[in-house]
Amino acid sequence: VSALLKAAQAHRVPVTVRGGGLTTEGESVAFGGLLLDMTGMSRVLAVDKAKRTVRTEAGVFWASLAEVLRRHGMDYLSAPLNLTSSVGGTLGVGGIDVNSPRLGCSADQALALQVVTPTGEIVECSDSENPELFRRVILGYGQFGVITEATLAIRPYTPLRMRYY
Repeated sequence: VSALLKAAQAHRVPVTVRGGGLTTEGESVAFGGLLLDMTGMSRVLAVDKAKRTVRTEAGVFWASLAEVLRRHGMDYLSAPLNLTSSVGGTLGVGGIDVNSPRLGCSADQALALQVVTPTGEIVECSDSENPELFRRVILGYGQFGVITEATLAIRPYTPLRMRYY
């Protein structure tokens, strides 16, 4: 991702980023430029039950993340309504679901990010490390950098129990 963005910057080639491809207005279509497909970056890197965090690559779909988390007895706090959207794409636009009124939107669960800036610099950011970039990338629609990894807050998995009378 870094090498691609450096080359695109040097040759003044526009780049758009695609995760799950669920943009409503075609924002991931690269007219006269490059389309960076993030779906190859879809590994869950670490689940820390004690700290209640997960580190994942940004191209992972929420449904795949849920499968891995549930094997560890954990779950995400909030995810978008369409679970075939990518984590990175969702963080870039917010991600609202039925849990959002109680737990915040998906972007509220981001604790730290690895971002590749438009000039190709790889930067870790959070509320305490490079906070200005962190605030801009979250809900920034990809204008300030490409999210390549994310650390998210998670919670213990509580299965839905149905009561029959």
